[in-house]
Amino acid sequence: MGGYGIVGGNLPIAAGIALASDYNGTDEVTLCTFGDGACNQGTFGETLNLAALWRLPVVFMVTNNQFGMGTALQRHSAVTDLQHKGDGLGVPGMRCDGMDVLDTHAVLSWAVERVRAERRPVLVEAITYRFRGHSMADPEQYRTKEEVAQWRARDPIPAFGELLVRQGLLDERQREEIDAEAIARVDAAVQFAEGSPFPQPNSLYDDVYVLDHARWGTYSVKTTDPEAHPAPAEAQAAAPSADGADQIPQQMTDALLLGEEAS
Repeated sequence: MGGYGIVGGNLPIAAGIALASDYNGTDEVTLCTFGDGACNQGTFGETLNLAALWRLPVVFMVTNNQFGMGTALQRHSAVTDLQHKGDGLGVPGMRCDGMDVLDTHAVLSWAVERVRAERRPVLVEAITYRFRGHSMADPEQYRTKEEVAQWRARDPIPAFGELLVRQGLLDERQREEIDAEAIARVDAAVQFAEGSPFPQPNSLYDDVYVLDHARWGTYSVKTTDPEAHPAPAEAQAAAPSADGADQIPQQMTDALLLGEEAS
């Protein structure tokens, strides 16, 4: 359901999606991925507790890449065996080798089926590594080049390609063609992005808040602009009759238009 700039911000959202699956009576399972740094956020404990209490179908996957930004795991977490961080919250844990495509797939597949059958969350720790700095401004002074080189030797992409060749599923030429095609797709996407015009400033609020077509209400607008949308009373008079469920999003819209979100 998209990306989130707030560390751990996707955890409660995952619980909400899983709760919706329960309400709708589906067999959906939500997979929530986050880094080792996020497991020390308050949202981690709060979400796992509620997920276990309400028996929500969520697989929580913590990608333990050894560093939360520039801080080593043992410096920011008292428990470094992250698969056990949900034990006290009622969420059992397991581990996979995040550098191994097949092991990761097997463990996650098993976790999804367990959650689907038992209707209770699990926590999967994937042991992996970040080859580059957290950002372009990261000087990477918190680890040695030798350590990075050791982990790079286990890079899961070439390792999986080599496995496919050894198993006779690909030959070396086919493997090289797949690599070249992937690089070309990325290069084309970058070229398209760099060649595209910048969006107009007035598009800033497009699609930020959109109701589905079955409900009437305000689409994304600049709520501080009185000309952006008619007053709530005018909108109510112009709108078709709606049941109680339809009134809820409109009431939210009205509150925004009245400036109740601002202090």
